[in-house]
Amino acid sequence: MNESSEILKILRPIIRGSGIIAVCILLAFLLGQRSLLYSTAQFQSVAILRLDDKSGFTENNLYKDLDYFSSKKNIDTEMETMKSFQILEKVAEKLDFQQRYYRKGLIKTKELYNDSPFLLINLKTSPSLLGEKIQLNFISTDTFELKIPNEGGFLTQKGSWDEILKNPNFQWIIRKNQSFWAKQKAPNLKDTFFFEILSQEQEIQLIKENLQITPQAEDIPILRIAYTSPVPEKAPMIVNTLCEVYIEDYILYKIGASQKTLTFLDQRIKDMGIQLQKAEANIESFRLKNGIINTRQETETGLRRTAQLRTLLANLDMEMASLDSINKNVQSDTIRLETLSLNTNMTVGLLFTDLIKRLETYRAEKRELLTRYGPQHEEVQNIDQNIADILRYIKRSIAQNQKEIAIKRASIAKEVQEAERQFETLPSKERQLIILQRDFQLLQNSYNFLNEKRIEAEISRHATIAFHRILEEGKTPRKASSPNITLVLVVSIFLGLVTGLVIVYFRQFFYGKVEEISTIEKYTDQAVLATIPHMPKGEIEIKGLLNTLYQQGSLQKGNMVAVTSCGAKEGKSFISQKLCLQLNQLQQNVLFIRCNLDPKRKSAKGLWEYLQSPQSEIIANKKENISFMNLGNYPSEEQLFLHPNFKTRIAALCQQFDLIIVDFPPLKSDSLMTVFLQECHCILYVIRYNHTAISKLENISYFKNKYQLKQLETVFNDQQSYRRSLIAKFKNSIVGFTKK
Repeated sequence: MNESSEILKILRPIIRGSGIIAVCILLAFLLGQRSLLYSTAQFQSVAILRLDDKSGFTENNLYKDLDYFSSKKNIDTEMETMKSFQILEKVAEKLDFQQRYYRKGLIKTKELYNDSPFLLINLKTSPSLLGEKIQLNFISTDTFELKIPNEGGFLTQKGSWDEILKNPNFQWIIRKNQSFWAKQKAPNLKDTFFFEILSQEQEIQLIKENLQITPQAEDIPILRIAYTSPVPEKAPMIVNTLCEVYIEDYILYKIGASQKTLTFLDQRIKDMGIQLQKAEANIESFRLKNGIINTRQETETGLRRTAQLRTLLANLDMEMASLDSINKNVQSDTIRLETLSLNTNMTVGLLFTDLIKRLETYRAEKRELLTRYGPQHEEVQNIDQNIADILRYIKRSIAQNQKEIAIKRASIAKEVQEAERQFETLPSKERQLIILQRDFQLLQNSYNFLNEKRIEAEISRHATIAFHRILEEGKTPRKASSPNITLVLVVSIFLGLVTGLVIVYFRQFFYGKVEEISTIEKYTDQAVLATIPHMPKGEIEIKGLLNTLYQQGSLQKGNMVAVTSCGAKEGKSFISQKLCLQLNQLQQNVLFIRCNLDPKRKSAKGLWEYLQSPQSEIIANKKENISFMNLGNYPSEEQLFLHPNFKTRIAALCQQFDLIIVDFPPLKSDSLMTVFLQECHCILYVIRYNHTAISKLENISYFKNKYQLKQLETVFNDQQSYRRSLIAKFKNSIVGFTKK
């Protein structure tokens, strides 16, 4: 139940202000329609372009291997390229939209494309008129008048079809658009037409402002190219031309790059050939100068030759040693055949061996002869002579062999030195040769590489193929892309609803009315004495109020009850009168005092006269047991409420009547009526449902505390149930809106 009450509490301002909300929604809807009427329709055409997803212009390695062509393309780069001045300049040159025609209506100005009744031939236009709108008014079907901006004013010039219009700032020919005049009758002569001539920069800027290039999806090389124009025929022409120009520029750029590459490669190949020839000449000169044919083979041959020579030296040394040993034996006469070694035989040869054998033979014969003869025998002497001859010959042979071996050894040693001398400069020569060969190899590789690239560049130059592809061409739109009628109207209605809600809750916050007892108790810090339910017009139910007053003891004999409120139409007078009538039915002698402080409503007799003389006639009217009294003809409020006899005379009235009901005017700050209220036994402060402002509730505590009005009680008048209140307010809002 509490949740339902809270929801109804939140919705109550909306239902009560439903009329305001409806008016706001209607006004917003009408404003939305009006904005649609005044806005210029924009038509959008979209083309889809797939980009080349390779890292270079082609799939070969021509541009991948050269640093100049190694930059990677990306989608953002291509988007900016398409929006560049160079590309848009070519688009503008192809389309030639520099001349634009307009018709000015009562509501808006419309751009004409093929529907212009005239065509302009621009022979000359000064820069000051570029981008300016020149007005054209028809005088007749064949004549017209131009209004040309000129130094803050307008220059008027009349002309006719195909006439050359001359001026220092322009030279134009205006012709009749035959296709337009053939399709329909002559235009309304009252219409106002304009035309403007744009510079190429202005046209490019206008295209760029209405051009949108976005990727179809992230990291996918597909672009969405959209152009918005008030003329539906222009939009597809621009997007399609842009795609074509971009692809053509791509091909031309590729061909131009290939041509530049060819020129560069040809020059480099020529330079590289010259350097290669120089490198070859350097190697040849170095080889000739140093006698080098094949360094490796020559080195191996030299090493083998040196080893052989050293082996020969070793052999000669061994032979020399053998000869020395034989020579010692010969000198000591101890040489024997068995003492000759294999090396000795190899050294002295077979002749020397024969001599030794003959020597041994002579020695054997000598020993045999000595057995028969003496040493002086002739035969023994002959044998000794033969032995001496053989020994002498052996000695000469050994000496000759030693000499020959020494000469031969010296010659071989010299050859060894010469053979080893070539290895002393070998590292330096080999290093220099390696450097020369390396330079030659680098130049040769570069030369071969450049020739390969030249072939690829030649192929690329003749391959006029674009790897970009138009997936979808722009088409002439049938419906305007903006303004979006549905969206504008929905947003207008929504804004109207929001505005209405803001106004309703703003009014509720600053001008909120009391609708609940809890609100009264919250701001007054006291309980409501009684509630008076909502009744049909002219009726009121106060039995509950009477019972509460009786139970409280406020209706004892001689008591005075005051009924007041914070403002007019709270129901205080009606309640006070009904109290008197109910008390009259209970046979109570009641005095009803009307405290009307309006100077125009003063009466001839009343409370003032009673204060002056108790015997004076003060009763203005009497109905059964009810006596009616006014304030009388009092001079001022101060003299009335501050009269010396005021309290005693009021006390006398309380003794004279059973009950006194006082109808007080609305309470005001620093009012002298509080003197009268202080004499009352009960003060009923009437608060009316949905009428009393919440901000006025704070005055109750203020008056009660400032003037010590402890007897002040609150009464909630015209209370309604939540559902009944909401339905009633909704009906009232609808009725009020219908009347408006």
